[in-house]
Amino acid sequence: MNITGSIAVLAAFVLSASGQDEKDPEFRAAMRENILARIDESDSVATICIYEQEWIPPTKEEWKGEIVKRAVIASVHKGNLTVGTQLEFSYLIEDSPKLFSHFRTTVPGKLEYFFFSHEGMQKKNNKMILDIGTHWSCDRLKGIYAELFQEELARNPAFKTISEQGGADQPATAPQLKSEGKDKPKPEAEVRPR
Repeated sequence: MNITGSIAVLAAFVLSASGQDEKDPEFRAAMRENILARIDESDSVATICIYEQEWIPPTKEEWKGEIVKRAVIASVHKGNLTVGTQLEFSYLIEDSPKLFSHFRTTVPGKLEYFFFSHEGMQKKNNKMILDIGTHWSCDRLKGIYAELFQEELARNPAFKTISEQGGADQPATAPQLKSEGKDKPKPEAEVRPR
């Protein structure tokens, strides 16, 4: 994260922690700056659907607990991603609750806007595994970040939802056509519906 982005994020955090009114123009401007910094600094931005989370309690070696979340990319807003790709990412929790032992649970499809860097990312079996500290997310359906991000989607024609352009079930990156036998794939202009 560059210094400008860091300052925008810090200012937004301070304002949001202060309990400011979300309708206040100064507050909204700071939050908008934060969203724009997140977009600018991220390699990819997507809507994800979280389907599972896992709690890993602290140990003697690692004094912080870890929440691991697993999700699937539902739509792409920035970057070269494929809808349907699985993600795994985690957060460290400093003040870990001591009451819980290790557990894994399903999540009933929580939608989030997800901003992330590809730095340190690993790919395994159609799953992207992200390093801690290389991602940020906000709720997709409620809150000031969701509202401001949706405004940016509507305002900026270059920043569109890929699944809207190709249909909800289409990949964000088109697969290569494969020719079987003597049949050659026809260019898109020559293909006609029956």
